[in-house]
Amino acid sequence: MERSPLFGANWNNGSNAGSRASNWNNAPSNSNSNISARGVSDDRQSIRRRGYGPSGRPLKLWSAIPCLLRETHIRVCETGRSAAKANIETCARHLLTGRTSNRDAILAKKHRNLIAQIIAPENFERAYRKAAKGRRSAAGYLHFKEQDAALLSKLRRGIQEKTYTPGAPREFWVHEPKPRPISADPFRDRVVQHALCNIIAPIFEAGMMPQSYACRKGRGAHSGAVHTQALIRRMQNATGRRIYALKTDFSKYFYSIQRPTLWKLIDAKVTCKHTRWLIERFTAREGTGVLIGRLTSQLWGGVYGTSIDRFLAQTVKTSAFVRYMDDLVILSPDYRYLHELRSRLGEHCYRTLGLTFSKWNVAPVEAGVNFLGYRIFPGYKLLRKDSVQRARRKIISYTRAGDVNALRKFLAAWIGHAQWADSRNLIESLSRTQRAILEERYVLA
Repeated sequence: MERSPLFGANWNNGSNAGSRASNWNNAPSNSNSNISARGVSDDRQSIRRRGYGPSGRPLKLWSAIPCLLRETHIRVCETGRSAAKANIETCARHLLTGRTSNRDAILAKKHRNLIAQIIAPENFERAYRKAAKGRRSAAGYLHFKEQDAALLSKLRRGIQEKTYTPGAPREFWVHEPKPRPISADPFRDRVVQHALCNIIAPIFEAGMMPQSYACRKGRGAHSGAVHTQALIRRMQNATGRRIYALKTDFSKYFYSIQRPTLWKLIDAKVTCKHTRWLIERFTAREGTGVLIGRLTSQLWGGVYGTSIDRFLAQTVKTSAFVRYMDDLVILSPDYRYLHELRSRLGEHCYRTLGLTFSKWNVAPVEAGVNFLGYRIFPGYKLLRKDSVQRARRKIISYTRAGDVNALRKFLAAWIGHAQWADSRNLIESLSRTQRAILEERYVLA
């Protein structure tokens, strides 16, 4: 006759009782109602509390629930129909049937055979639409659109046969808020990157911390600013003390990313060799840095920064922080603690990620937290002064050049950004300028 181990042992077995003991000489049909998952020295009163229920029947205190191995039985406490009992039954049933949430499934396994999903025709059609968004008048899109069906098929075939080679990116410089080089890939390569990220981005985003707000669906700079202000208010109400903010910024974040370290994170989740080959077309395994402007670089920046989030949440044991790529704000009522944490965090980032701080400061939140383009106070948010000055310079520059279309687009975007702050007077001023331009009545003094 088959035997199944009964974990938890018997209460009446003396030294054989307890959560670390098990009986192997019982048939599967033996329910052994005195099996328990408690240690022998735990609440002894629970043994005596058998009694009778309202109906006059004896209370059933212990029952068996099958676990992942069908021959094994886990004994759990059943004092009535409690929520804990229902949760245990649900977990056991999901283990047996294989039913888990999508997020749990993504976090729990390595992903194989992804290339078939990447080169699927419907995925490339979706990637094509994403790459074309906002670029309908660009030369690269117009050239691609003339033979889009044939070119999409050629890209899919090139990836499948491993003959695909990305083109050389076009590089240019932007000087606001500080000079930095930007790389713009050809349109065909942007389509491939969208097709790749459509499949692999959810895999990596499932492992990111909720405090990360950069380049994630449903998040962004505005959501990060709102969450930071809400976090400040909650901490003030909970502690009744002055709250301080540690604000840090990493030096040349994207260009300091250690690719071997990044690839350890990629290999830990993606085991499909063909997908790894495609990733290597845009991100080499050796060297330092990723190009700013690539869609894959945005994803890898978030993945790389997750190590910082996990250090704070799991090692430091704090959740009072918000990170947007390389910008980080940590809140605490303890001024000295934040200075000590800055030293620990700087050492960790340099040792494990090769990152260093370009600047940092600790100040009370009443002075305003300079974060995500806003000065965030407990009761209100204002736009940064240098941001307002750049906006005025652009308005004057576009107007003097007579570029009304560029000015209209800039004002629409700027007003949308300013609406998230307490800047009613500024918005009214810019709105009047925008209305005058739309009515072609704007005259530069």
